[in-house]
Amino acid sequence: MWHTSSSATWGASSAPTDIVKGRRMTQFQALAGYVGQLQQKGMWCWNAATVSVAHHYNKGTDWTQCNLATAVLNDKYSGWFTQNPGQPKFDCCGPNGGPWNCNEGWWPDEGPLQKVGHKADGPRLGVLPKQEIAQEVTGNRPVLVNIAWAGGGGHIVNIFGHSHLADGTVTDVWVHDPWDGTYIIPYEELRDKYKTNGTWTASMKSQP
Repeated sequence: MWHTSSSATWGASSAPTDIVKGRRMTQFQALAGYVGQLQQKGMWCWNAATVSVAHHYNKGTDWTQCNLATAVLNDKYSGWFTQNPGQPKFDCCGPNGGPWNCNEGWWPDEGPLQKVGHKADGPRLGVLPKQEIAQEVTGNRPVLVNIAWAGGGGHIVNIFGHSHLADGTVTDVWVHDPWDGTYIIPYEELRDKYKTNGTWTASMKSQP
């Protein structure tokens, strides 16, 4: 596993430099200008991943992690607020995070990506094959991935690039993890044993 900085900007969609992987020359391709955000609360991986996507497609967007959480959670609990009209709503950007606990987990494709306007058409997918990852990166589209931990729970990360051989075969994936930064790791490691005990279980595509 190659761990890079906690926040990185990748300024060229196809970098000219090759890196040596074993005895093979490996080329790489990354999303143009991608900057990944770190999550601002313990359960906000979905949030940071989604806001990173929003800023990738629109550098001038007003979406922040706290205002996205506010919008998503007010929708999530809209029925309860209707039944309890005197109760204040979520205000995750307010003093002390507002009147309610905003630190909740969620799926990016069950409201957040729709809110920011970047959910791709189609259902949630499973593990993407290497060729499909290459297609999304070539199209300058981040892919959101769910990691299921062996001990329970999950985590959302973004794929924002890949390394490949001269024939185009993907070898490594470039992962933005909103918990602790960016990684370049073998495709099989992300799929089967991310950070030792994580398994790739779902993929959510984005669009401009």
